[in-house]
Amino acid sequence: MSAAGPAGQASPIVGSLGRLAAIASLAARETLRSRSMLIAVLLNLGYLALMAIVGYVLSSDAFAEAAGELNTPEAREPVVRLILLIGIGGGSALALFTGVFASVGAIGNEIERGTILAVVARPVSRWEIVIGKFLGNGLLALLYLVIQGLGIGLVMAALSGVWVTDFLVALALLGIQVLVMVAVAVAGSTRLSMVANAVAVIVLYLALTNTALLFLLGELADSDLLRGAADWSRLALPVGPVSDLAGVVLLGPVARMLGQAAGADSPLPTRDWIWIYALVYLVVVLVLASISLSRRDLR
Repeated sequence: MSAAGPAGQASPIVGSLGRLAAIASLAARETLRSRSMLIAVLLNLGYLALMAIVGYVLSSDAFAEAAGELNTPEAREPVVRLILLIGIGGGSALALFTGVFASVGAIGNEIERGTILAVVARPVSRWEIVIGKFLGNGLLALLYLVIQGLGIGLVMAALSGVWVTDFLVALALLGIQVLVMVAVAVAGSTRLSMVANAVAVIVLYLALTNTALLFLLGELADSDLLRGAADWSRLALPVGPVSDLAGVVLLGPVARMLGQAAGADSPLPTRDWIWIYALVYLVVVLVLASISLSRRDLR
């Protein structure tokens, strides 16, 4: 079947894909030229310098003598897993906030400047604006994470002689976390100003990824209500549970060892299905964002 419509015109699907690609490309270029990306690059260089120091220490003779018992890949693997968790954990945080700060004003700024009127005057659907902005900033943040994550993983493998296959699964989970946060930031930009949206997204992120204290209060008070609230409230923004699952996957047997050393399992449970929930959550957020923009007066 031909992709062309009547009179040789491109089908609506092909036309929509072309518009999405154009909006995504423009959003990515704007982000690359922004101050937020400059700050992200500087932070990334500082972080990579820190990881280089760690790598230097691992490759030094002094470390080799201190860890002489780790003379086999099997013995070194737990140490490598821990270092990888720290390395890509910090890298994912940088990618996440880079994507968020690039997206909090993605649509709101254009509405305030009036430049969005030139866009909607063309044959562009409002949902295409939302998805295009998300794709441009989300894929850029994801690329940022993947390049940095693979770099850390390959350097660790070269220094230690240990390649942790679970590392790729953990990196994919952290990528989902980044995309969810970018989607939330883009959705907020359909209704809020850049500053208001940034505050809302950061407060939401901090509140729903730091519920362990609430769970601890529930433990101290022996309250099922507080424990349940601490656990299930995280589903309102599932980046915390997805990050926890990535940590468990990457640590592997080390996670069980740490749990035994602490005398208990992690206070907040991890769920194998949470990444599926996060992907569904991502789609729902983008649908709601498209509806929100479609109902907003842009004048």
